[in-house]
Amino acid sequence: MTAAGFTKNGNGLWEKNGATVNATISGFEGIHSDIVPVLVEMLIAGGFDAGTDFSSNAYNNMADGFSSANPAGQRYVEYNFNDLNHNAKYDGVQELGTFRTRLGGADAPVDPNEKKL
Repeated sequence: MTAAGFTKNGNGLWEKNGATVNATISGFEGIHSDIVPVLVEMLIAGGFDAGTDFSSNAYNNMADGFSSANPAGQRYVEYNFNDLNHNAKYDGVQELGTFRTRLGGADAPVDPNEKKL
């Protein structure tokens, strides 16, 4: 962490440019309440700003976080839709028409000089 420019603040948390490293764990209380407090304690001991999110938004927070966890980011590919059987539903790759656009993922520009945590 120090090599990446972080220092420990007065609370013992890693900090860089005035911001700590957010390590909030989102989960479902009914199935995660036994292990998450242990993980939070371990993360805090390691200097991370850890907490628990068992709110009703936990699922959405987890889903939103997955794309940012992927180092290539989200990938979006768009094709024209060929509704071969005219049911207004996508029934498989046979209904993918001509390619329209591609964004993100491995096509996203990458700065090789960017330092990783």
